[in-house]
Amino acid sequence: MKKARSTLRRSLHTLKESYFAAKEEVAEFHRLQQEARYAQHLLPDSDVLDRLLRYRREIDRELYRAIAELERLQRQRLGNAVPDPLKLTM
Repeated sequence: MKKARSTLRRSLHTLKESYFAAKEEVAEFHRLQQEARYAQHLLPDSDVLDRLLRYRREIDRELYRAIAELERLQRQRLGNAVPDPLKLTM
């Protein structure tokens, strides 16, 4: 009887280990599956991407204009001779 219980305990222990290993593999599979779904939607369509890049270029231009104006005003505040900004018309 003791031998049968010992064998059953070992079998139960082995089954538990197999269960937890399988559970970890399933979790890893689901994680990889989820990553694949996210990867599909990682980059927007080319039209959207072009629009985003165009907006970014415009924002960059505005930022550099604002920085230049700030530097000009700071030099003016310190008493340096600052020429008027150039305005180009086409």
